[in-house]
Amino acid sequence: MKKTVFAILLFFFGLNMPAFGQNPIDSAYLKGAACEQLQQYRKAYHYYSEWLSSDSLNTAALNATARTALFLGRVKEAEALYLKSLDLDSANYYAGLQLAKLYFQNQNYLQSLNYYEWLLKRDSTNISFLKGAGDCISNMGADPTAMDFYSAAVDLNPENASLAITLINTILRIHQMQPDTDWLCLAMDACDTALFYNPAHPELERAKGVIYFLDDNYPAADSVFSALLARGDSSAAILRYAGLTKYRRNQCLDALPLFEKLHKLEPTDIDIILKLGDCLSRDYENEKALQFFDKAEKLMYPSDEEKYNLSLMRANTYARSYDSKNAQKYYWDAYKLSSKNKRAMLLRLVQSCFMSSKKFDALTKEEYEQQLLYHVLFMRELSKGNVSLDIQQVEGARAINVLNLYIQDLFFKDTDKARMSSPDGDVSWVTLDELRRLVQLWR
Repeated sequence: MKKTVFAILLFFFGLNMPAFGQNPIDSAYLKGAACEQLQQYRKAYHYYSEWLSSDSLNTAALNATARTALFLGRVKEAEALYLKSLDLDSANYYAGLQLAKLYFQNQNYLQSLNYYEWLLKRDSTNISFLKGAGDCISNMGADPTAMDFYSAAVDLNPENASLAITLINTILRIHQMQPDTDWLCLAMDACDTALFYNPAHPELERAKGVIYFLDDNYPAADSVFSALLARGDSSAAILRYAGLTKYRRNQCLDALPLFEKLHKLEPTDIDIILKLGDCLSRDYENEKALQFFDKAEKLMYPSDEEKYNLSLMRANTYARSYDSKNAQKYYWDAYKLSSKNKRAMLLRLVQSCFMSSKKFDALTKEEYEQQLLYHVLFMRELSKGNVSLDIQQVEGARAINVLNLYIQDLFFKDTDKARMSSPDGDVSWVTLDELRRLVQLWR
């Protein structure tokens, strides 16, 4: 009965039976093979070890024992057995491939690559070998070289969607390191080819939308992501890119529900929290927007650029609420943090001074000193040149009018200098002569 069961298993699983003598069904090999097919790996390892002990130079016995040793976690033993098998038969593809996989699993990518390259010398059109080599190189941080292997594999198997996605993702990583539209064109070609063989494949369509997004083709990206959402794809990746696409198109009301859904899935994503707050601010839900900005600040150890963006968003939110004091506080923070947009922040500061209906002679001491600081700094900046005509004619003229009020006030107070202060308490002084010079320079 046992012999019959083993024979049926061998026939069903297509196992090749080596010659063991006159009664091979009773051999350790047959018992091991049957146990292995039933996933009884400890028993299979026991029988294969018996087989190997009786024939230590048999490559089939070495491979079988190594294979089941791996299932039991005997990694070093499996490695030694495969190496011995390959040493006995230098053309042993199976042992070479298992060593490549074993080293990859152990993150020894260089050693794994050596075996994949050895395999490719014997079969240069093997898709599995090409992808294996590409995976090794990709994990070693050399995506441009990995791309060559993936491209070769895709050329041999263009209908393989998974392989195409690996190639596309690799190209997009290269684009991130070396921004160039040529990479995006290459990724789109690979995507379109794969979609020809796999129409409406969700991962490929998602990749197509991402490529459009990275190429700043937001209408096309919006079309792709909207279609995926309509088909019920509400994954975090789709919500993110669909929301960001609408945000980039200044469609904040449409982006808002997408960011809200994504925020529930990823409640600590700082960028999404900031975008969510900004969308709420633009919809004049200012109190709620500020709550999100506060949450973002608590979550992050921000870089200067992140602090600048956060301060600017907060300032804009307060400005929309006509809260000039808080708007100026955060515009001032943004002014200090920015290395490129100081003039723009000073422009926001002087503009914010006109939010209040207070007349000049009704300003508090704090308002008097801070508004003077903003206008002096703004005029100093304008005096450097390279100013657009609109700013020169409109904002420059308004700033001169304000400075003339200060000049008159100093004249009547019979003093030749005025104190200036910033929202964070820094104090400085400006002379009457400088105020007059700034006014004259702009006439």
